[in-house]
Amino acid sequence: MVQNIQNPLTQLKDIKPIVEVYTNSLSILIAIISIVVLILIYFAYKYFTRVKKTKQMPKKKIILHKLQNLDYSNTKEVVYSFSVDAFLFVNEKNKKQFESIE
Repeated sequence: MVQNIQNPLTQLKDIKPIVEVYTNSLSILIAIISIVVLILIYFAYKYFTRVKKTKQMPKKKIILHKLQNLDYSNTKEVVYSFSVDAFLFVNEKNKKQFESIE
């Protein structure tokens, strides 16, 4: 019986010694993390610039503020800026009034 236990062990001749496998997994991991971080920074930049653009005041609101704060000391400039800027606020109801002021 003892002979049967040793016999299968002697037949195992194809086992090879341990070979060291060189991997640079740390540098690959760092490269992947840095690429992901760069992509996240890019998308965050795009998102915040979009939010900044949408938070800008509309053109009509800017012009209304400009019209409300006209400096009446220079009449030529007042007339010109009024005729250019007030045109955005003209509609069917106030068209005649705008034409008479102009």
